[in-house]
Amino acid sequence: MKRVIFNTAILIGLSISTPLYAGISVCYDQNNNVSNFSLRGNAVPGCDYYDLGQNVTQQKYEMVRDLLKTVDKRYLKKMNGYPVEMSPAEKVAVDDAWAQQITDNLKTNAKSYLTNDTPDAKAMRNAFRVVMASLIETRAKVNEVINKGNIPNTTTLPNRTWAQVVGATKAQIDAETDPNT
Repeated sequence: MKRVIFNTAILIGLSISTPLYAGISVCYDQNNNVSNFSLRGNAVPGCDYYDLGQNVTQQKYEMVRDLLKTVDKRYLKKMNGYPVEMSPAEKVAVDDAWAQQITDNLKTNAKSYLTNDTPDAKAMRNAFRVVMASLIETRAKVNEVINKGNIPNTTTLPNRTWAQVVGATKAQIDAETDPNT
């Protein structure tokens, strides 16, 4: 019985000496944009901590909480010590940067298909090589006609190497244009 009372006292003592907080932690990047947040718990090192009744009023606490719950964190920044919603122009700039990042990633992934060793990339390269061989055959036939003099004032068509095909494909991916339109 003494042991049960002793163990219970220790558990109660531990629970009292280890406080649990319900504050809000908001982390910012180097540009003071919200990078992460937690709506409850202990303070996160390196982040702002808003603790109701300790360092913020009820009104400020609710404002921060509601803002974090309702606005995408991409559109939040720090101003005067608190997170605030960005202006419409700032949101457009964020979206434009995000779209550019997605586009850059897509281009990088598309170009990597020309050199990766994945099954899909190998299949695509083999399809390119089939088309390339067909073009070489077609050019050879056209060059025969040109060399016979049947098409005056025309030079023969040079064949592209695999390196030229890869380079032209990467340039086309970067240009983001469809030559057929």
